Amino acid sequence: MKDLTRLVRSLKPKEIHLVRTIYKIHSKTSTKENMCLTLFNCMLQNKALNNKEAYGLVCPHKHVSVISQVKKRLESDVLNVILISSITDSNELHHHSDFVCQKNLFLGRILISRGFLEEAMQLLLSTSREAEKSELHDIKFHCDDILRSTYIDGDFGETADQFKESADASLENLSGYRRAKSINYPFMYGRSFSVPPESFNMDLEKLTVNIKKSTSRITAYWYYLALIHYYIQKQEYDQARCCSIFLLHKSLANNDMSSAFEKSEFYLQLSRILIYLKEPNDAIQAARSCIENLPPGIPEFSLPFQMLLRGYLRVNNLEKAMEITDRALKFSNGQHNSSFNIWYLFKSNIFFCLKRYRESNQVLITNDQGFGDNILQRTYHLLYEMVNIIELGDLYWFEYKFDSFRKRIQRLQIREADRIRYLYDLLNLLKKNMYHLEKVTREQRENPVPAKYSPSTAWDPLGFEVINIEEWLLNKLQLLKFA
Repeated sequence: MKDLTRLVRSLKPKEIHLVRTIYKIHSKTSTKENMCLTLFNCMLQNKALNNKEAYGLVCPHKHVSVISQVKKRLESDVLNVILISSITDSNELHHHSDFVCQKNLFLGRILISRGFLEEAMQLLLSTSREAEKSELHDIKFHCDDILRSTYIDGDFGETADQFKESADASLENLSGYRRAKSINYPFMYGRSFSVPPESFNMDLEKLTVNIKKSTSRITAYWYYLALIHYYIQKQEYDQARCCSIFLLHKSLANNDMSSAFEKSEFYLQLSRILIYLKEPNDAIQAARSCIENLPPGIPEFSLPFQMLLRGYLRVNNLEKAMEITDRALKFSNGQHNSSFNIWYLFKSNIFFCLKRYRESNQVLITNDQGFGDNILQRTYHLLYEMVNIIELGDLYWFEYKFDSFRKRIQRLQIREADRIRYLYDLLNLLKKNMYHLEKVTREQRENPVPAKYSPSTAWDPLGFEVINIEEWLLNKLQLLKFA
């Protein structure tokens, strides 16, 4: 494990007591347990030790490889204690039927290995029923498969065939569930909503048929979610709204989202949909619901916090937006990391909205190295620099940056290329008008505001263009027209 010290410090008092008790029982007969206990106590005392320091403290007279063995043993023991503690603590996990079923499946296999066949079969049979009720198809398959094998060994062929059919049905249900869920993967597991997924290549009629045919309510839930994403991709937002409201009521009424993790996933997608539907207050509530259902320890720079921030930006609550951004950037520890690029853009945009243009540009300049070779992020980085420079009135520096921007967009071969070229045309028109104010009316006539190339030139409120630069540029051109 990368951060064993952090794992040790996360233990509850009863877990710390249990680890120490286990090691003290064996410490008189085992040197390794003594070393594990010494290392464990050091980590609890907030001592961050590298391998060399740990070796000198724990086992200075042993071979240097021993410290790695001690760390692995300590990690294994701590994880076992966490598992035991979680099993015995009824408040550890909410809505944890999947956890209980997995535990019972594991115990059933142990009982069989120890010769308690009848007890194991009773436990596995009850677990299979509970798994079926909770639609845990993978666990039900394993239970039925073990029961099938056991009945074959006991010469109960007819009963074994029944469990075989049940196991086959579980496999089919599991396959359908995974197909339905995989359709949504581009939206669920994207590194950021700023990196758009590929367009859906799906047949709406086929998707509707799959929903009607599905015998699993959880599988149907994922098909409905895919249907919402389909309408979002097609920019049919009213249809997406109807599906979202229907799915929310249906899922909560039928408990389709049985775990906190599934609820957090749904609310994350709902907040995204509501941003597109221009309902930022509801998007904020959905993002908060997502965060409430997240497991402890999820870093505050993850997607749910991005959605919360975007909601606050849409309602112009810049104080809250800055608060979330500052908390997220604390995780960077001052290091240049591409994971935080979107957050630097957020912070720059918040300063821009506050009309603190020098500070906005300073954020971009200071963190320039983190953007690396990502051409899309680099392009938006440069675009934000230019709008700040325009507001600061440094037209000579703008000329240099504009030339760099022109060269950069020639190399673009990405989905956002049309949008960026459209913004370039607006910037170019603004540049000409800024240098010839007395000829604005003629310039406007000779260089009309460029038409949008296609729907792909529309502003994406969840993209790297955090605020609508097109709107800002058109407003600038309108002001120049009457200057």
